[in-house]
Amino acid sequence: MTDFPAHYRVLSELGSGGMGKVYKALDTRMQRHVALKILRPELVRDSEKVRRFRQEAKAVSTLNHPAIVTILDVGDDGFQYIAMEYVEGESLRQKLRQHLPLNKRLELIANVADGMAVAHSAGVVHRDLKPDNIIVTPHGQPKIVDFGLAKLIQPELLSEPGKQQADTVSLHASREGSLIGTVGYMSPEQIEGKRVDHRCDVFALGCILYEIVTGRRAFQSDSIVDTLHKIVHEQPPPVLDTNSSLPPDLERIVRRCLAKDPDDRYQSIKEVAIELRDVLRGSSAPEVRPRSRSWRRWSLYAAALLAVAGLSAWLISRQSDSSRHKFTPLATDAAYEGFPSWSPDGRAVAYVRDVDGILQIFVRSLDSPMAAQLTRAARDCREPFWHPRGDRIFFISQAAEGDALWSVGTGGGSPEVVLTDVSAADISPDGQSLALLRSTGRHGTFRLNLWISSPPGAEPRPYTEGDLSQQSFTSAVARFSPDGSKIGFWAVQHLLDPMVGKIPAGNRSFEGVFWILPYPEGARRRVSLQGGAAALSFRFSWMPDSRHIVFGGELPEADGAHLWLMDTGRGGVSPLTTGHGSESDPAVAPDGRRIAFSSERGDYDLVAIDLERRHVAPFLATTRLERSPAASRSGNEIAYVTNRSGKQEVWLRSEDGAWERPIVSNKDFRGDATLLLGNIGFSPDGQRIAYQRWGSAGIHHVWISPIAGGPAVPLLPGVGYQDSPTWSPDGNWIAYVATSPEGFALRKVRVGSEDQPVLIREGVVYPSAPHWSPRGDWITVETPDGFAITSSDGSTTRVLLAETVLAHEWSSDGSRIYAVRLSEDFHMVISSIDISTGEETEIVDLGISPPVIDPVAGLTVSNDDKRLFLGVRRLEGDIWMLEGFQ
Repeated sequence: MTDFPAHYRVLSELGSGGMGKVYKALDTRMQRHVALKILRPELVRDSEKVRRFRQEAKAVSTLNHPAIVTILDVGDDGFQYIAMEYVEGESLRQKLRQHLPLNKRLELIANVADGMAVAHSAGVVHRDLKPDNIIVTPHGQPKIVDFGLAKLIQPELLSEPGKQQADTVSLHASREGSLIGTVGYMSPEQIEGKRVDHRCDVFALGCILYEIVTGRRAFQSDSIVDTLHKIVHEQPPPVLDTNSSLPPDLERIVRRCLAKDPDDRYQSIKEVAIELRDVLRGSSAPEVRPRSRSWRRWSLYAAALLAVAGLSAWLISRQSDSSRHKFTPLATDAAYEGFPSWSPDGRAVAYVRDVDGILQIFVRSLDSPMAAQLTRAARDCREPFWHPRGDRIFFISQAAEGDALWSVGTGGGSPEVVLTDVSAADISPDGQSLALLRSTGRHGTFRLNLWISSPPGAEPRPYTEGDLSQQSFTSAVARFSPDGSKIGFWAVQHLLDPMVGKIPAGNRSFEGVFWILPYPEGARRRVSLQGGAAALSFRFSWMPDSRHIVFGGELPEADGAHLWLMDTGRGGVSPLTTGHGSESDPAVAPDGRRIAFSSERGDYDLVAIDLERRHVAPFLATTRLERSPAASRSGNEIAYVTNRSGKQEVWLRSEDGAWERPIVSNKDFRGDATLLLGNIGFSPDGQRIAYQRWGSAGIHHVWISPIAGGPAVPLLPGVGYQDSPTWSPDGNWIAYVATSPEGFALRKVRVGSEDQPVLIREGVVYPSAPHWSPRGDWITVETPDGFAITSSDGSTTRVLLAETVLAHEWSSDGSRIYAVRLSEDFHMVISSIDISTGEETEIVDLGISPPVIDPVAGLTVSNDDKRLFLGVRRLEGDIWMLEGFQ
């Protein structure tokens, strides 16, 4: 070790690169660990450069900021070396390979900008800012290293990009200077050899910001020359093209940082930090919690139930003659396709297609067998519709905190955000107005109101005719009639009285309503709806007469979801399609002679995950529904929901598959057909199950049934909406989710008693499936701050993850939680979370999530804690065209 300075004892090599090697060493004089960088001899041949570098290094050593690594010593002991503060951590480039939430990435860059602002104020310019020169500590604090080293780089170090540290280059250029920096992060003035100042660091920071939000470099090619050319002459693709979920303000910030002319950039890097924190704090701040898809899961809850909902037979006024029907495939690729929409001239159809797990917008002309992809977004795009001019297509995708209305040119180009906070929309036939559904209330309440934006893109105003602006809805569909005289508004209304917190007579939690809303003004008219329609809303499309609509839904008398024609004048309904298919999301062509629709095939299957081998295998897979598994804590039995007999039932199956039998069926609820069952919870003794049931009367209750057979009993007769029951370890209590004046709440009630429910906590995000710990100390719950655990009295809450989870369950000993999460690349990942430390360990990657609202349904752990059982969604979808109907 005589090759090293005498007072440094080298302990280990930390890394090497184009500038030299870095070692962890002990400073024997100060008894502290340092990072010792030994510079390569060829870098320091020019004594004048060495002098200027040492002068700048001394200036850096005087800087005091948490984001700047302190230079402790610069020496010449036969070779040049730098001793720096030793920092545990990894480079920003390594950190970005992990699933780091966007808000954490932006906060990192804001902290880097703060540190650089301090350096610039002291006259120090970095000149080679890049992810490799930023170390991130285990506590998330960035540390900038290698100030001033770019000045030492010589021409012979020019090499191809992609090699560690070797893509730092220098080329002799004009009389004003020389080219120094790293390919891909250099400013145009560096490349052109002009004089540089602190604004070259602003450009480099913009390159880093672009990379952390898009996942790829702003400027990169197969050769250095091409990359340099791009930096000087070309603009990178807009960040919103690569990731439509980003806050729109980020596009402006990145563009200004990457301006070719330094005078057009931010003149202070501190401005970048301020604007990034405005994005994080303000209305355009990205909400990192729900990595689940951009769809508002509760606002679309009713739409997800189309496969299980029904309308009463009395609504059917006549049968359709299907002998003349002609069906033509429009989009039948292997990937999921759906949400068709006709162009104004009826010659093309826009629709969504699954591309690597993300729904993108496509357009296909009826004259061509090929379709054109219009979006390449990072979040699902859905519900496309055309501008009446036919030159743009609107769609819903995520932006900022939630869903937004976007548009894209039919000939291509970059998608643009039209309006934020939009869950669904439609445009008037004259193109002058947008009908919007926007959320109100706190996060997790998912209450929608109707708004109008006129002209499109203008500040929306609430629809104020009548008292509609005073009402909110859990799901809704709004469509302008073809003649533009009215809006059809089909919605599910929440019946909870916010003043008293009680359910109206009949004990129904929700009611389906269809209103005709004259536009721009006039008295609204309600269309009579009964049966299952009185608790749902359906996606629909107007016929050209502006009186009839076509919608898709499943009726009790039919097998599968079909297309139905409704007269909005009389409320009568007649079938357009029958059989064993599944038709939904209809779009009527402008001539009224053709209907494009989605034909979906899908169900849930049960899979088993071996925790020791981390292996996934089918447990129960059929062409019917199997979901919401729940394992008995006292035996080797699995309860689950299936529709193998037609209607949904709960069955019991042994873990080895030797036997199975139904334990809850429609006969247990005479006079009230079962539409939906789910969220099963076993009692600790394994003798009973609690579950949520939705009946044709529109009532959502928790019921309890004995495993051995016998009558089902409601947990709380006469009390409103109840869901997701979970038993206390002693079997005396059941906690559940209920509606409240504040939105949704977690409550508990003593089983079998007439006691009033006890409030545990308000502000529950729906849907939330609480699970009581086997130890009895915690109950899991979704909160606006993320996935959390709360004490059984609600006095203490701990957030475990700053996001929602798709499904979860406690381990048998209550020491950890198994959770299914959606990664940033839309893979469904099962992890184990240690409750005491919060440490998370990935168990298995289940692959890309299908483009559905709920890709999984229920997670449970076996009694011996060796296997997990999970309901996984399988989905296929095509688009067809129907002709010849009456």
